[in-house]
Amino acid sequence: MTFEAMPLSASWLAALNAQGVIDPTPVQSAVWQPFSTRRDLVVQSGTGTGKTLAYLLPIFQALDPTRKDLQALILVPTQELAVQIQRQMERLSAGTTLRHIALLGGVNLSRQKEMLKEKPHVAVGTCGRILELLEKKMITGHFLTTVVLDEADRLFDPATLPTLRAILKTTLKSRQLALFSASIPASVETVAREFLKDPAVIKLDLEAPIPAGITHWSFSAELREKNDLLRKLVHALAPERTLVFLNKPDQIEMLADKLRHHGLKAESLHGSLMKQDRQRALESFHKGTVTLLVASDLAARGLHIEGVTHVVHFDVPETPLDYQHRCGRTGRAGKAGLSIVLNDEVEEPRVLAIEKTFGIQLQPKVMRQGTIVDHRRS
Repeated sequence: MTFEAMPLSASWLAALNAQGVIDPTPVQSAVWQPFSTRRDLVVQSGTGTGKTLAYLLPIFQALDPTRKDLQALILVPTQELAVQIQRQMERLSAGTTLRHIALLGGVNLSRQKEMLKEKPHVAVGTCGRILELLEKKMITGHFLTTVVLDEADRLFDPATLPTLRAILKTTLKSRQLALFSASIPASVETVAREFLKDPAVIKLDLEAPIPAGITHWSFSAELREKNDLLRKLVHALAPERTLVFLNKPDQIEMLADKLRHHGLKAESLHGSLMKQDRQRALESFHKGTVTLLVASDLAARGLHIEGVTHVVHFDVPETPLDYQHRCGRTGRAGKAGLSIVLNDEVEEPRVLAIEKTFGIQLQPKVMRQGTIVDHRRS
């Protein structure tokens, strides 16, 4: 299916052409018909496959620009993802009368109240702030025709679920609900059925959950050795943009400080940072003035950052699914990527679980006199 066959109005086709987007991805093609006919949806598709446009295009096509109501709501787990989606909406709606807004925690409520006077048609936001605005009657769910849950598995986390449930209760039963994520476990689907009406279930990329263009390495290292090993790897590989993942958010800033102390261009990304600091870190990474971004899984989840060449797992992820999401930051759009795991003896079973789950081998490597060489597992 082509974009012309969907069919899209001339303004949306022109906006896509201006971005160099010519042909729809598989998820965009698969989603169009059921979304446009207002079916509830459960959509699982890998990272970097174009899920954002898959729901934005039918939402924008169906909007009534003459109405002054909030017609579509996109809920996300992090502020960074909300900002990213807002930027995509800006690019897509340039030159049109469509109005949209990002509603984020940490932004002054009075300022958002002024922005809401513009009567946006679409809002993207985090659950906590959206519920706060609903309770203060600064927005209403009564006119919503569509609600999208992006990174849905995160939104159905037990800590977030009560807030999500409270938001959905403010909407009409006739509204459309669409869940999107790179992974939607059966447990999430079971809970989501409480809110869904006869959903169309679309699951893509199940046979190749990790892009084939990613190479996987592993280095055995005790925790106290990982800092030095990471610095040596950066010097040996000279990567353009590297995401470094840790399991414990409270250790992220410490590692970034150590890397900067040794002259490396590093920034941190975690939930405790102020909004402006997170935006500054991402902008620096986008522009290439920072080559190392040390992050937590939640902070980086769902972000589309162009040109990530390397992913380093400073800590082996807790689950194979987390490994899949981390790897999805690189190797996008058919490009090559390198995923490097630093593991100690305690973490070795997690490495084996990753290999078994995805049918891949993490090639064991060692550093010798500044050179990376193959190593045979014992």
